[in-house]
Amino acid sequence: MFLLDYLDYTLKKLKANMANILTMTNLSLGGFSVLTTLKGQLNVS
Repeated sequence: MFLLDYLDYTLKKLKANMANILTMTNLSLGGFSVLTTLKGQLNVS
């Protein structure tokens, strides 16, 4: 029983970490695309 609880806890932690990593990846990609767009607009004008 203890082992199952431990596995469940570990899986929950892994899922939380994955969500954090995905969020950070999305934020950095979003920031990068915004910067690229701004640079493109500055170069055009």
